Amino acid sequence: MRVVRVGRGQILHRQQRVYVSTVLSGHFLGLEERQDDVLVWFHHMCLGRFVPGQHASVQPLEIAPTVSVQPSQTSRGDKQSRDKTADAMAPLSGLLTVW
Repeated sequence: MRVVRVGRGQILHRQQRVYVSTVLSGHFLGLEERQDDVLVWFHHMCLGRFVPGQHASVQPLEIAPTVSVQPSQTSRGDKQSRDKTADAMAPLSGLLTVW
C-alpha cells in the first residue's frame, strides 16, 4: 500500500491526477493497487476505487444488495418472529462495526 497526500481534492497516481474530494485536502490516503484497479483508503475505511487511465475520479464501490426484513404479522414480538429477524440479519453480522 502506498500513502499519498490529498492536495486541492486530488491525488497523484503514476502521473495521473485523480479527484477524491476537497474535504480530504491535506489528509493522507492509502492506495491499494490491485490487478485492474486501485482501492482508496482513509484510515480503515475504503472510500472507493478507480481504474488508472480510465477514471478521473474515485468511484463508489459496488455493494451487495441488502437483506430486507419485513415486519412480523404479530405485534406481540413473540419468539418465532424474533428468530426470523435474527435469521434475516445473520448475513449482515460481519458488516456491523461498533464505534
